[in-house]
Amino acid sequence: MDTFMKQNSILGGLILTLAVTTGVGFHSGKRVSLPLPTQVLTDLAPHPSDSTKFLVASEKEVYLQGENKIWKSLLSLPPSSPPFRKVIAHPHSEETIFALNEDGVLEIRLNNGQSKWIFKTTNPRKNPVHTFALHPENPNQIYVGTERGLFRSEDGGESWLSPFRWPENQRIEFVAFLPSEVPLLLLATKGELFFSKDGGHFFESGFSLPLFSEEELEEFTEEEESVTTLRFTSVALSPQN
Repeated sequence: MDTFMKQNSILGGLILTLAVTTGVGFHSGKRVSLPLPTQVLTDLAPHPSDSTKFLVASEKEVYLQGENKIWKSLLSLPPSSPPFRKVIAHPHSEETIFALNEDGVLEIRLNNGQSKWIFKTTNPRKNPVHTFALHPENPNQIYVGTERGLFRSEDGGESWLSPFRWPENQRIEFVAFLPSEVPLLLLATKGELFFSKDGGHFFESGFSLPLFSEEELEEFTEEEESVTTLRFTSVALSPQN
């Protein structure tokens, strides 16, 4: 459903299309006008405590749908800042959300609009931020994936352990926790998925994309002659298995 809404929000430009589910299908939808409709929308997320409201990120703003469908701007970035990539609700706090761009991760309080950087890269050009995850049972344990490795905090972002010995100097495409009895940390590099049972101290290879020569790739990418390998672009998690 998130993908459906996100695609419609970006392609629609001025209007978000929301769908309500029952069983396995969409049975109704409604069109919701947004503030500053000229902005490009980049992500949306459910409100952490109110299922009738949601959060929207544009390239430079994060909005909250408030009472009487009035939109409230929670945060604005300077024009020179990289655009927001993602907005995430805190799994254990009804008043906390996070917004991510290439510079780092911002923590935003819904009750007063205050924000602070909990992670900021020291070199956005060479080591931009790509992904972010919180431990589902211990929200003080935070993970940030960058162009050059995985960072971890054990105290809610007050301090950070710089890149793990592995995967050091590797681009992290995705990091998240699989829903299971013992939460498993899932990490994706450009062409391989890894799992960790101990919060990232030790990783096991889960799946690797095969390598292809240019000749073998011709039937897939006739226009991309320089492409020699496949890479992950997104990962989706099943809530059941």
